[in-house]
Amino acid sequence: MKEQLKQLIGKESKDVSPSPFGRWLNGILVEIGDNGVTASFQARPEFANPSGIVLGVLAGIMDELIGITGYA
Repeated sequence: MKEQLKQLIGKESKDVSPSPFGRWLNGILVEIGDNGVTASFQARPEFANPSGIVLGVLAGIMDELIGITGYA
């Protein structure tokens, strides 16, 4: 599975993620290593609550990355 995930490096998740939420987040997988995964996310206005805080989305990003790490 790790080799399959490596093929996704550099691709936007909106094009490759099986997760609707992952597609909405639209992160980019940067690296898959022995100690975990690295991804990049562009903060967008819709990530913030009315107070301008992105806490809920950060929890979702962590959940997506934990899921990927489980496969890597």
